[in-house]
Amino acid sequence: MDRKQLIHMSSITLAVAMAVVALATLAAGVGSTLAAESRPKGQGEMTLPVVGKAITATNGCTVFLPLAFRQYERRRDPNDTEYVAGTQWPLKVINAPQAWYVSTGDGVLVAIVDTGVDMGHPDLLSDLWVNSGEIANNDKDDDGDGYVDDVYGWDFIEEDGEPWDRNGHGTHVAGIACAVTDNGRGIAGVGWNAHILAVRVLNERGEATSLEVAAGIRYAADRGAKVISLSVGGYGTDKTLQDAVSYAQGKGALLIAAAGNDNRDDLFYPAAYGGVIGVAATDANDARASFSNYGSYVDVAAPGVNVYSTMPTYRFYKQGSGYKQNYDYMSGTSMAAPHVSGLAALLWSWRPSATADQIAAMIVNGAQDLGTPGWDPYYGYGRIDAIMSLYAPATVATPPRANAASPMVSSEIEEELIVHLRPALMSQANTVLSRYGATIIKCDAHLRLCRVRVDPSRAHAIAKVLELDSGVIYAHLNHRFYAQ
Repeated sequence: MDRKQLIHMSSITLAVAMAVVALATLAAGVGSTLAAESRPKGQGEMTLPVVGKAITATNGCTVFLPLAFRQYERRRDPNDTEYVAGTQWPLKVINAPQAWYVSTGDGVLVAIVDTGVDMGHPDLLSDLWVNSGEIANNDKDDDGDGYVDDVYGWDFIEEDGEPWDRNGHGTHVAGIACAVTDNGRGIAGVGWNAHILAVRVLNERGEATSLEVAAGIRYAADRGAKVISLSVGGYGTDKTLQDAVSYAQGKGALLIAAAGNDNRDDLFYPAAYGGVIGVAATDANDARASFSNYGSYVDVAAPGVNVYSTMPTYRFYKQGSGYKQNYDYMSGTSMAAPHVSGLAALLWSWRPSATADQIAAMIVNGAQDLGTPGWDPYYGYGRIDAIMSLYAPATVATPPRANAASPMVSSEIEEELIVHLRPALMSQANTVLSRYGATIIKCDAHLRLCRVRVDPSRAHAIAKVLELDSGVIYAHLNHRFYAQ
């Protein structure tokens, strides 16, 4: 069944929901007996009572509410100062406190593939993933994974194990998804106890190419990230990025990506790839953010306007635009996507044996329907609702992925190619590529991918000629991607 045909319990009026459950109860012969109330027994257990609470309607009939509705009365409020002060409006809009009563994201690894993370921030530090097989600062690849000193993650811009955030964007995204919660300071993260894998693929200006983004996705998947949060994108697709997305999905990861901030309906990648959850942005009134992209690839919406979160505790690039150290507000579909990533962590902690497709289905099926009933290009299936997703069906369905208009502005880099070389040629890459008039910018030895500079007037022709070389697997124009 297509997700557009699924009935979202969260969008049904309370009266209708009560009537439906009452009829089911009578048909089952339960009568007016109240089922025993029970708090969920623990992480991963899904033995749920059919009914959770008896309500006597004005006509004297006794009906029963499902546990998801009952759960709205139960909540866990953390003591983080900005949460207590009401600064974090999105958490209450998505019903995170009710979901936290059930799940706190324990043990789920969320990769923040972005501009890096302030790994010393007091509201992020204790939630950072730590590579137990690596000894810090000894200049050795202790675990033999090909990355030296990748204790907390990897920097694909500087090519080292120190993915510090020089922009500010990635630290903000990390806080929304996974800030240390209930620690009496700062903010709460949607994922509460979920862990952060820091992967830097965007430079200090928030820019990257297909090579860096693809490498970051593959690295995250190989480290065991269940959720890969991608607040990055562009209006172009190529084999390098597509293969990386497919690789991560093959490893069982769920990719969640920003829909873009240009108020356009052109396909935006990686959000537009099949199986990736594309996230639009809403405001405090559940209205679509004016900047939010829309189209066939939008699956859900989440808060993305004036979102308060962590910022680097040191000087960073965005300070030049007026952003503050430690904490500040930002807007964008980049802020919407990590709300969904944090929710995915809560769901996976609650149902650890679920597949990525099942977690995606729970997110979609629990969403609060907004806009046109059912799926629409502005909100997808609706704004996320954490508690409803915990009890939503894990029915796997494929959202619409129709073709959109051609991009108004291409993200192709006319003077750059990505060339995938066979193993035997990596040691001779410079010599081989120079024969075709290509100058190496950088190569990723793990992926055997090279970014090369060519004459822009001959770029397409050079790519075609390169693919005739027996040592080349493929060659194509590179694409530019940006923080959202």
